[in-house]
Amino acid sequence: MRRWRKELAGLLVFCMSFTVIPAEVSAAKDIEAAQEESVQKEAVQKETGQQETLSGGVKEKEAGNKETVLQEAGQEEAEPEEAEQEEAEPESSEENGEAGTEAESGKMLRNTETEDSGSEDMAMTEDPGWGRYSGYASPGFYGLSGRVVNDKIQHDSRFNGYIIQEGIDVSQWNGDIDWAKVKEAGYEFAIIRVSATGSESGDQFMDYKAIQNIEGALKVGMSIGVYHFSQAITEKEAQKEAQYILNAIQPYKGRIALPVVFDFEYVSESDGEGGRLFDAHLTKSKATKICNKFCETVEASGLSSMVYSNPSMLGNQLNPADLAAPVWLAQWANAVSYSGSYEYWQYSATGRVPGIKGEVDLDFRYVQKGPLTITAVSAGSIRMEWKPVQAASGYNIYRKSGDGDYQLVGSVAGGETVSYSDKNLKEAVTYTYRVRSYTDTEAGRQNGFYTKTAKATTKINGTSLTGEAVAFDTVYLSWAKASSASGYQLQRYNSAKKTYQTIKTLSGKSKVSCKDKSLNAGKNYKYRIRAYKNVDGTKIYSTWSKVTAVKTLGTVKGTVTASGVNVRSGAGTNYKVLKTAGKNKRFKINGSSGKWYRISLKVNGKTRNGYIQKKYVKLDMASLKPVLKVSNLTPSKNALSWYQVPEASGYQIQRYDSSRKTYRTVKTAGKSRTSYTNGGLKANTAYKYRIRAYQKVKGKKVYSKWSAAKSARTGN
Repeated sequence: MRRWRKELAGLLVFCMSFTVIPAEVSAAKDIEAAQEESVQKEAVQKETGQQETLSGGVKEKEAGNKETVLQEAGQEEAEPEEAEQEEAEPESSEENGEAGTEAESGKMLRNTETEDSGSEDMAMTEDPGWGRYSGYASPGFYGLSGRVVNDKIQHDSRFNGYIIQEGIDVSQWNGDIDWAKVKEAGYEFAIIRVSATGSESGDQFMDYKAIQNIEGALKVGMSIGVYHFSQAITEKEAQKEAQYILNAIQPYKGRIALPVVFDFEYVSESDGEGGRLFDAHLTKSKATKICNKFCETVEASGLSSMVYSNPSMLGNQLNPADLAAPVWLAQWANAVSYSGSYEYWQYSATGRVPGIKGEVDLDFRYVQKGPLTITAVSAGSIRMEWKPVQAASGYNIYRKSGDGDYQLVGSVAGGETVSYSDKNLKEAVTYTYRVRSYTDTEAGRQNGFYTKTAKATTKINGTSLTGEAVAFDTVYLSWAKASSASGYQLQRYNSAKKTYQTIKTLSGKSKVSCKDKSLNAGKNYKYRIRAYKNVDGTKIYSTWSKVTAVKTLGTVKGTVTASGVNVRSGAGTNYKVLKTAGKNKRFKINGSSGKWYRISLKVNGKTRNGYIQKKYVKLDMASLKPVLKVSNLTPSKNALSWYQVPEASGYQIQRYDSSRKTYRTVKTAGKSRTSYTNGGLKANTAYKYRIRAYQKVKGKKVYSKWSAAKSARTGN
């Protein structure tokens, strides 16, 4: 794998040496000559073998004004000499040293002392970004204008009047980062790679610097977003990738202010060829749906999403107008040629930033702001930003709720700090804000004008959802009570339409459970729930709960109880008759729909699904199975409960006798019972139970299957 990549990278360098250079580039031959002298080569010895690093250009960055000098790529590089068994360590250099210093060759730096060796091994073999992070980027990132040859960045006129923030995006290939120096240099945000998908296997793996980078950036107060480098070729894989990164960032969820990004690009080697995504040859429509599935999964978690891609991918492999999230555009140039919409612009991959050894990606974020804008709302906090005021020493933030008076709720020092998070707020309350600048002079503090007001209503806290199959066609769902809720919205995933659909809206905060009936047997169902509160005729929602998956119990058997019963193609008398069933005819029942059972039968020699009215079918008790729950009450009592079995006459409950190594009956309960308290037990002892239903047929008991055994330990 690595040898193939080295040979392919060498071929790319050879090919790039014949790239046609635009007119404005050829006019700077003296600059090119100086650039060629500054390009360095490096062979870095790894535990698993050697890797090459090619610096395709040099970018010098001064901490004061962050000026950019992006060099032209395409110089031919000689093959490095064969290394000895152990290669000498490169000499250390200053963090702001010249771009050509060998110890700072940039993206190939790795921390060989990381504990996550699994991720490290994956990164060295299947990391889809290996090529681009190492300098072997496909032409799609440059468009038709070639590399940047000066520092005159031109922002599109559509962003006139916007706040333009400068930031970086990083991964493990940037090594250890001094985040305090990055922040001091004026960078306001960072987008951090958290995870990626293997370019061949399709397996997800963590970026082994992800947590270190997240905590480092947050510690110094930078706004952060995160991204997953995708290789998804189906919507299911994209959803899996989204869930993978969401699980990884869960401890930091409330502190991630910027989007969770879907990095959609080909493996950046050999002009973008290679990798499972490239080899899949997806249609534009399918590729766009894959992006949207990732973004929809992220949005369902309560976080915002975004799609990262370059002009070539956006123009040739996607339908940008159909994307469900904003675009983070990657085009390394002084100006953007892409005409579509975007909110972030990655304008360089060869930046120099204090606190980072080697080259780093540089970005702009465009934020359309009024004098005061609400940027984030949760159940207990509201975040806001405003335009800076010239010569301001700081800002005071004022808040009111309802018809009350404005109160000073916070201050920020420094005229360049133009954001504030108001915390510890009440749920589902509308707050109004205004901000006033101040300037400290020798004559004292002078207050500026108030901004225009901005208002927002806090969300309410959500709840957690659990589910359990209680029959072949029924799922029991329960959730924790949300303190401020007026009710709940419950949704089930529709696999045919590939979206969640509301199945119940339950009013009243005391509603904490329900059954979902009329399902198919032995099938997986996914659910989510959110709470809402009615405020002035408007529903204020919480975020969606984590998805709960439940599989219904297996098929059962039934017997027709009357003669000449029609089996229809659908659950209703207006559907076509498939067959007429005689009395005592037995069927396999694999689901239900309202007053109809869904059954399996043969029609003209072919097995089909049909529907028969429940009132003409008797379920075979021997094919049913109860569901049991057991919990401890006191040191001498355990509580048992179960769900009613259709057509049951009663229930037999047994407890395991460890001395005799067999189950013994402790209770026979009537058909209306759904609970039992087992007393007279020993303290601090584990007890195991099982239950089965029975039906009386001609004076004899016909039993169901035994439930799964459930245990509980008594207290001290």
